[in-house]
Amino acid sequence: MIAQFEVKNYKALQDVSVKLTPFHAVVGQNDAGKTSLLEAIHACCQASQGLPPAEWFPKPWVGKQILSHGDAAKKIEFKANGTTIAKKAFANTVRLFRDDPQNVWIAADGNDRARLVVGDDGSTVKRAPDSAAVRLTPIRSLFARLNPRRIAMPSLFSHQKPYELESDGLGTARVLDDLNGNTSRFQDINDEFTRLFPQFERISLRRQEAVVRAYDEHGTETLNRGPVGKGIWFDLKDGGSIQASQASDGVLLVLWFLTVMHLPERPDVILIEEPETGLYPQRIEGVMQLFRELTEG
Repeated sequence: MIAQFEVKNYKALQDVSVKLTPFHAVVGQNDAGKTSLLEAIHACCQASQGLPPAEWFPKPWVGKQILSHGDAAKKIEFKANGTTIAKKAFANTVRLFRDDPQNVWIAADGNDRARLVVGDDGSTVKRAPDSAAVRLTPIRSLFARLNPRRIAMPSLFSHQKPYELESDGLGTARVLDDLNGNTSRFQDINDEFTRLFPQFERISLRRQEAVVRAYDEHGTETLNRGPVGKGIWFDLKDGGSIQASQASDGVLLVLWFLTVMHLPERPDVILIEEPETGLYPQRIEGVMQLFRELTEG
């Protein structure tokens, strides 16, 4: 668990230090930097896993856009301190600064350093020959900016990245299909889901034309119809069934939360932007209880 996180010169966050708890809510006015804080934590976690800088920040991005006030002379710095599940203390530091070419410095525990030379959008990565190897404590994170309509979209099968949830909810049908191969996990999701929404008999997965995400050379996203994949359907207790696209935002969000809870390997850190959006007020308490169970499980 990350017990303390520090960020400098990332977007609106010039010098911020936050002590974190296992179940933590970040509250503040608009444009206070709440989303930037979540992005910074996620970037630090992505770096710790050895992923290229292009995967650290939400697409599309270029170096100048993520610097505080766009000041190329400043260095971005992330520090995460805490204890792993195995009770081992860690202190990960990630520093980014612009040079010619742009350099990215990664520091592990304040001692071992490695330099990565990358393009301005993070796409070209190589370790400089005179730099040390990267030895950060890996922290797996999931950063979610959920769009219920994308949770509802059919998705392709994938054997290369099983159980991988995407940040906006696209691909949820694929992950549920992966979990359906593990009968007990899928059944647990179904049981909890139908307890919360008694109008439904069960969750079912059916063959449907999938939605496929693609990015062009500028990082602009497009969604296209692809080959046949799997779609989410809800069988009703009074007979019949509906596609996920016909369900409410609240139903789809709760389904996504339950899916995360039953992943075979949960992320070490789950970052959710505005999880209450789209939920009926009386449903929020139940969702908060799901989150508590997630941190305790």
